[in-house]
Amino acid sequence: MKSAKKKKSGGQKYDYKKIASQTKGQARASSKRKGGSGGNIFKSEVKFTKFSPAKDEDHSADIIPFQAGKDMPIDPESKKRMTKVGDWAYSFEYWQHAGIGPLENERVICCEKTWMEPCPICENRRELISEKAFDDKKMSNLYAKRRNLYNVVCYDSDKEEEKGVQLFDVSHFYFEKHISKLAAKAVRRKRGSKLKVADPFKNFADPSEDGVSIEWSIEGATKSKNDFDTWMGHQLVEREYALDEKLLDSALQLDQIVEHLSYAELYKKYYDEVYEGEGEDGAEEEEEEIEDGAEEEEEEIEDGAEEEEEEIEDDDLDGLDRKELKQILKDEEIDFKVFKSTEDDDIRAAIRDDRGNDGPEEEEEEEAPKVKSRKKGKTAKPASKKKAGKAVCPAGGTLGANFEDYDECDDCKLWNPCDDKYQAEYVDED
Repeated sequence: MKSAKKKKSGGQKYDYKKIASQTKGQARASSKRKGGSGGNIFKSEVKFTKFSPAKDEDHSADIIPFQAGKDMPIDPESKKRMTKVGDWAYSFEYWQHAGIGPLENERVICCEKTWMEPCPICENRRELISEKAFDDKKMSNLYAKRRNLYNVVCYDSDKEEEKGVQLFDVSHFYFEKHISKLAAKAVRRKRGSKLKVADPFKNFADPSEDGVSIEWSIEGATKSKNDFDTWMGHQLVEREYALDEKLLDSALQLDQIVEHLSYAELYKKYYDEVYEGEGEDGAEEEEEEIEDGAEEEEEEIEDGAEEEEEEIEDDDLDGLDRKELKQILKDEEIDFKVFKSTEDDDIRAAIRDDRGNDGPEEEEEEEAPKVKSRKKGKTAKPASKKKAGKAVCPAGGTLGANFEDYDECDDCKLWNPCDDKYQAEYVDED
């Protein structure tokens, strides 16, 4: 079972330290980020072996990094690709709509949540919510679910290992959620009389001897319709070998093997009719440029530079970034909890309130812009934000507090509001 491994990492074709550094950044971001199909999300010309871990067995595998192409996911906050073209990554994270189409057997990648492009399915979901014209089952299918693709080598048996690099397509809830948390878990060690926190991050995608293998178990579901498979016992196991460079050569470029459908193509799959909207192939002329994640973010200062300078003179807080604002909270001992969902303006308001300074006069808040729907020229109202606390957890837990604690969570119709409540009320920023 050692054919896929080698002992030395020196004099190699690939720079393993570079791969480790770049995949570590992706893994860190994954650990911090907030969410029956006959269809196929993969390009028909791509050939691969699919890894399907057996139920009621233990599993062991290594993740094989790949070099990113031009279709890696977009970070909704920075509006940049999560991985620059040509950089090393270990996973393609995407959001999937399943059970759609006339026969409810299609699955497609959600372009809105994966690439920040318009999605007719998400638009229709918002329309149905605003019109209160939906049933629970249909609405559950319309919410996109988070998934991950990996290149892996499985060591469950000699037969599995001989297959080489396999494609692993799995729910974020079953796999990435567990390993990214384990990788980011702090490890404390004693040094003299003081406790020092070592660099806690274990990069499971490091191809050198410093990398780790992943072990887990799957307990198969019973015949009950309310029972689901249980993925458990995830562990990061240190290894003493480097990955063979042939594995890196064999790794699929994961973002290039999936179907990145246009708006018109998604529309046809969903409604089973040809899209007759604006623009060529259903795409409006309005386009938003997405920069590579490694490029420096440039701010436009022309035309607005003088106004910005005046605003900073009135209140210097508006010129500070999030890190600097949090430092002020600490230095001035201001009792204000900062969560991942906390806006920077809320932090500024807390500082001003503590100082007794209202800051610069605020403009009246504009009404939230309406979301333009491409379906037959309609304009859909933005979905109203219902308080998650009024809903009841189908699994018997508490919304937010028990987010993704149950097997049923992955397909729950309340996954999105439960996630929102969890991020807002239970995730405290360091």
